[in-house]
Amino acid sequence: MPPERNALALAALAAATWSLAGVWVRWLPAVPLPTLVAGRMALALVALAPVVWWRRGQLGRPSPALAGLAVLMGAYYAASVASFRLAPVAEATLFINSSPLFAVAWAGLRREPLTRRQLVGTALALAGVAVVIGPGLFSGADADRQRVAGDGLALLAAAGMAAYSVAFQRLGPRAPSPLLATAAAFALGAAALAVWLGVAGAEAGAGLDGPRPRGALVALAVVSTAVPTLAYSTASRRLPPVVVTTTRLLTPAFAAVAAWLMLGEVPSAWLVPGGALVVGGLAVSLRR
Repeated sequence: MPPERNALALAALAAATWSLAGVWVRWLPAVPLPTLVAGRMALALVALAPVVWWRRGQLGRPSPALAGLAVLMGAYYAASVASFRLAPVAEATLFINSSPLFAVAWAGLRREPLTRRQLVGTALALAGVAVVIGPGLFSGADADRQRVAGDGLALLAAAGMAAYSVAFQRLGPRAPSPLLATAAAFALGAAALAVWLGVAGAEAGAGLDGPRPRGALVALAVVSTAVPTLAYSTASRRLPPVVVTTTRLLTPAFAAVAAWLMLGEVPSAWLVPGGALVVGGLAVSLRR
């Protein structure tokens, strides 16, 4: 298989494995949120440790910005996991992957020149967000309010990832290697888990009795965190950025199928047209 096709397959693998994150979270309803977030990152660190050791000569030196990047990535994981607890999986995944919108918004606030494609794409995507969230804003039902709160957390996660990406780009040659930054974020999660276990004691392990919940937590950390992180970073080194980023737009579609097959969760009537606008707008914005 040609190297480009291998890289494209890795990008698709990253999208597919990321799409399962919401399913694993929904299989762990009784696990405390700090355990879920910090445990995910700690186990992902264990899974990545051999790769970090293997590539230790390519990591470079830690930079002063490393701690800030780790906090931003940790905030992203916290908000995304929390969103899956409240909103439908496909819906939350759609908004979590809308980070390019916030990157464009940041560029606009800084009065950086924006292309017509970026403006049109952003307008389309924002219209899609309104289509998906709008009906729930005017409903008095508790379920709709919960869903809107979950959508808000998903958008917060997207904003956190956009902030991480913008900060990384602005660091330029002073930026740490992506693998080192990811490992630092996961190490921060492991430290948070240790503190949480000391504070909560046995309560931290609530909901993890039996092989299914433990397997779901491991799958969340390895299948939907460590594997896509490595696959995406490898693909990013071999493919043009627009190709890799566009491939990631497949994640919400994969998530919708996974949620339907594994959770019996049927997308809302508003998600299909709204999701099409969001994904289409992001695709337009990312084109050069």
